[in-house]
Amino acid sequence: MKFPSNAVGEMMQALRFMVDGFRHTSTFVEEIGKGNFDQPYKPLSSNDVQGHALLHMRNQLKEASEIEMRRAWMAEGLAELNEIMRAGTSDFNELLDKIIENIVDRLEVQQAAIFLLHNDDLNDLHIQLGSYFCTE
Repeated sequence: MKFPSNAVGEMMQALRFMVDGFRHTSTFVEEIGKGNFDQPYKPLSSNDVQGHALLHMRNQLKEASEIEMRRAWMAEGLAELNEIMRAGTSDFNELLDKIIENIVDRLEVQQAAIFLLHNDDLNDLHIQLGSYFCTE
């Protein structure tokens, strides 16, 4: 759209710039509301207090979301380990095998081991391999 080259045209251009900025800001806010914290956003200017505040809010929400995801992941993993131990077995080695297999799956690693510290005799401290797991 071509604007007249007078004061009215300048006002129309400024109004168009504001409306476009509000649309862009609305899209950004909607995406943040959906949990899309990677939505790009550029404030309208260096003086755009609201735009900079929205970027700060997004970054704070993203950080809080990541912390919550890690907390939930750890809580879920601990609950799985508790369930394994509660289900119990009379064979200690079998229990260690189940625990290490769960840990390997949970951490998405290819191998892991559990070592046991024997400290019955302070003059004879040593460790012993309790269980290991390796994926193919």
